Order: sequence, then C-alpha cells, then structure tokens
Amino acid sequence: MILLDTGYRGAELATELDCLSVQLLVRLRSNRRFHFDPPPRLPGTNGRPQRHGAEFSCARPDTRPAPDSEVSLDSDWYGKVTIRAWRNLHQQLTRRSSWWSDWPEDTPLPIVRGTVLHVQVERLPHGGGTERDLWLWHLGPQPADPVLLWMAYMRRFDQENFHRFVKGHLGLGAARLDAAEAVDRWIALVLAAYTQLHLARHLVDDLRRPWQACPPLGTTLSPYRVRLGFRRFRAKLPAITKPPKPRPAGPGRPKGSRNGPKHPRPTYRPPTSPCHPE
Repeated sequence: MILLDTGYRGAELATELDCLSVQLLVRLRSNRRFHFDPPPRLPGTNGRPQRHGAEFSCARPDTRPAPDSEVSLDSDWYGKVTIRAWRNLHQQLTRRSSWWSDWPEDTPLPIVRGTVLHVQVERLPHGGGTERDLWLWHLGPQPADPVLLWMAYMRRFDQENFHRFVKGHLGLGAARLDAAEAVDRWIALVLAAYTQLHLARHLVDDLRRPWQACPPLGTTLSPYRVRLGFRRFRAKLPAITKPPKPRPAGPGRPKGSRNGPKHPRPTYRPPTSPCHPE
C-alpha cells in the first residue's frame, strides 16, 4: 500500500503501476471533482458516446448522492468517526496536463476508477477545529475496508513524525556508512535508543522549554519531551558495563637496557650577522 499526501496525482500513478499488485491511497484536496460512469446508451442514439457521467464534487454536498457504504466507530483520540465511500468514480483527464501531453492523439485518455472516502471526526487530538474533513482516494486490485484504509492513512503521520525525529535528534542520517551491514547495525542502534525513550516515558520529568505549552495532566510524553529529561534519569540508572580490573604498576625499564632517555633536540637559533652582533 502506497500512502501519499495531497499534490500527488493518483490517476497518473495508477496508470504507471497498472502491472503491479499495489494499492494507492491518496489524500485529496477539498475542491477535487470526480465523475460517475455515464448512463447506458439508448438504442438509436447518434453521436459520440459519452465518457463521463454526473459530477461528484468534494466541495458541494448537493452533488454527492447516498454513499455506497457508511460506517461509524468510536475512537479514543477522534471521538465518533464516520466514514463514507463512493465507488467507481473517475476524474476527467485532459491533455493540457504535462503528464498526458505525449499520449497518442488517436487513443482516448484512460478511465481510472477508484473509491472516494469521506472521513468526519468529532474532535482532533490537539484540540483544533474539525471544519475541514478528510478526503481520500483509493485504488487497488480489490475493494478494501474503509475503516482499514482510514487507520492505515493515520499511521502515515506516525511514520513521518518517527522518521523526522530519528533523523533530526537520534542521528539516523548523520553516519556516513559504506557497507550495508554497517547501515543495518546503525539502524538497530537508533531503534534501540528510540525504544529506550519509549519505555522511559512514564519515568522522566517533563523538562519542557519556556516556549512549550504545559501538557494536560495524564498526557503521555512524546519521545522529544522524554529526550529532554532523559539525561537526569540516566544518571540514576546502574552501570551496564563493569569497570576494568585494577592492575599493579608495570616493572619499568629492565636493568641493563641500552635504550636510555633521549636528549631533547637543541633549540634552533639563526646565525648572527656582522651588522647585528649579539
């Protein structure tokens, strides 16, 4: 499953990946428009067959008929979540786009049908407004569960924040490694450090910066906030490695050795000039 943000062209990517068994899930802008399939052609109708049917606009509720499926669930972070799905919708592609400029003139542009998902939530975890709904477009070898698609897209934000954190604060991209084995070991060390921060989220104090807001009581600290207070907590932990064993001093230089102390080199002084005697 390929998860993409707004700005990526789902229909174009689906055309390029037609030979692969992959699923595309793309976030849509709130002003995107789609079309249903045209009605069946009546016998005896003249003219060119119609390729696009009724319009479906994400910004106009009056163009959206009853969904093919609708499901509601309760989430701890988002409250009541309602997911509606309309299947077999496609976009009206044009040759003005740079992607389709090289398409053969005698061949019509493809019709890429997918599923449009509309997600409405009761609240957001950070307390922001819910005026803007989430629109998704899915295309795969077979229809997928709308709830599973929404949960998969929510995981996309977790993955992006994880990669940004381990690159910026744990040094994932700081090492310049040539061997693949060294890269695997470095990634394992970074994941171990991230796991330490995750396990210590209930043990460290919240040492926030002066410009950071105080989290509500009972809120789990993020790995970034845990990292700020982990230095104090690490000083209280027992040592993982043992100190080296005490050893007596060496016997020194053996008697009769010819390797005596070396004399220091003489200091270089420039030769005196007759015009400037010492």
